[in-house]
Amino acid sequence: MRFYSTNRRVPAVSLAEALLQGQAADRGLFLPERFP
Repeated sequence: MRFYSTNRRVPAVSLAEALLQGQAADRGLFLPERFP
């Protein structure tokens, strides 16, 4: 599953990358591309 920033200014990342970063580089929050 990929995660995107709510500001959509950075590319989508994997779950592991989202957990390690905590917050996107553009200061947005990570959300999954699709909800299961």
